Amino acid sequence: MKIIPIVILLCIPLSSQAICTLAVTNFAFGVYSPASYTALDATGNIGISCDGIAGQGISYTLAINTGSSGSFVSRKMIYGPYALNYNLYLNAARTTIWGDGNVGTGMVADGYASIAGTNVRNYPVYGRIPVNQAVPVGNYNDSLVVTLTY
Repeated sequence: MKIIPIVILLCIPLSSQAICTLAVTNFAFGVYSPASYTALDATGNIGISCDGIAGQGISYTLAINTGSSGSFVSRKMIYGPYALNYNLYLNAARTTIWGDGNVGTGMVADGYASIAGTNVRNYPVYGRIPVNQAVPVGNYNDSLVVTLTY
């Protein structure tokens, strides 16, 4: 009787691509007054959740498009034929416009070693409507696309 050894190899990858999702908290600036001498500020949040294995490298970028204005210099909220200038920033001092990394804008680029399970990171979004805009009262709005690349 001959015995033929059979070896079965089970291949489990040591690393795989993490699965990431984002959650954006919308924010409202509130009531803008053209007579005000101070800018109107608001804060929102973008949360990124990535599921990975312990020690796995996770890296990604977060970009925000121009919205309806087509420009990072001054995004615009629209109400009928009227436009209200505003912008979104990476920092609380509101000095770095959050964009796609082009035309003088910045974006989030983050990387870290995963812990087992879900890894959550939050990124505040700082908004500002500048003063001295002569616009009528109305519900101004804009729609933006947040892009997570990993």
